[in-house]
Amino acid sequence: MSQPIHYDNISRLHGSIQNLQASHVIVIGLGGVGSWVVESLARTAIGSITLIDLDDICSSNLNRQIWLNNDIGKFKCDVLKERCMNIDESIKVNTILDFINDNNLDDILTPLLTSKTIIIDTIDSSTTKASLISYTVTHKIPIITCGSAGGLTDPSKIVSGDLTKVEDDRLLFWTRKNLRKSFNFPKGPKQGEKNTHRVKKWNINAVYSTQRLIEKPEAAVITNGGFRKCDSQLGTVSYCTSVIGMVAAGKAVDIIVDGEFRGPNVNRIDENV
Repeated sequence: MSQPIHYDNISRLHGSIQNLQASHVIVIGLGGVGSWVVESLARTAIGSITLIDLDDICSSNLNRQIWLNNDIGKFKCDVLKERCMNIDESIKVNTILDFINDNNLDDILTPLLTSKTIIIDTIDSSTTKASLISYTVTHKIPIITCGSAGGLTDPSKIVSGDLTKVEDDRLLFWTRKNLRKSFNFPKGPKQGEKNTHRVKKWNINAVYSTQRLIEKPEAAVITNGGFRKCDSQLGTVSYCTSVIGMVAAGKAVDIIVDGEFRGPNVNRIDENV
């Protein structure tokens, strides 16, 4: 029988062990970033994790994701569930073999929500990311959204901040654009116009890199959802995917320890607020 994980030398976590064990984290997307998110959460006394993905593991995933050769061909959800249980058998792991999209968001997520739920989004589709974030606004659920790892080579450039402040990440740029276009999020200045007012933060945690890519952004694969190719034109390395995942997991733990389960703070432009 495995031994329980202890945090005697980390007073902040040790004093919040009950909060951690009562929390529920939903991880959507289990690829280069999401697999490392789950690994970190499983080692941090999180009580309940829901894994959502329909993808299986292929050989070209091994350079940047957490899998081993004998995992090839298996569903990512199944492998990560077993891994979590081997790390800490007290964790409750729920798996959902599906891709999140506009049509199934409510049916899949709403039954899972508790007062201590956090969503970590590692989806690589800007349109699906926007739909998911809009959903969290409606349901007042805290969300941490992760940017693209494609083309990154410098893990020291990975930061976290409000989604309104992201500049160099193209995936999050298009996500924010879709939120304003399709979900009535507050608009920024028009292209070419100077921003003369202070943008109000949306309270949407984003993890992204400030590294400016040498490759053209058109080389990045930013899909509209569903299955994608195992290999893209824009390479990815494990020491960047893993850092994005670890930072996202750390932000989730911060929310849990602080007890601040606040959803996004967005007044849509069609709301009379």
